[in-house]
Amino acid sequence: MSAPTPLTLRPLEIGDLLDETFRMYRRHFVLFAGLSVICSIPTAVLSGFTIYTLFTSLSQLTPGSGLAFDPSLLIWYAV
Repeated sequence: MSAPTPLTLRPLEIGDLLDETFRMYRRHFVLFAGLSVICSIPTAVLSGFTIYTLFTSLSQLTPGSGLAFDPSLLIWYAV
């Protein structure tokens, strides 16, 4: 296995820039995939919890009651 070529800092044309970018992604694929999974799992859990909470609170409404304030929606809006 050959040693990776060092990054050379020089002005690049758009084709060279894209080539270097994709080369870096291929070289460190596991790192980038792991980071994207680490970032997406908490977002998906929070999304699912908020949707579950919203549907649960909406299903408990009676015809005479108005929409109640749900504090968990503040977390969703903040994210």
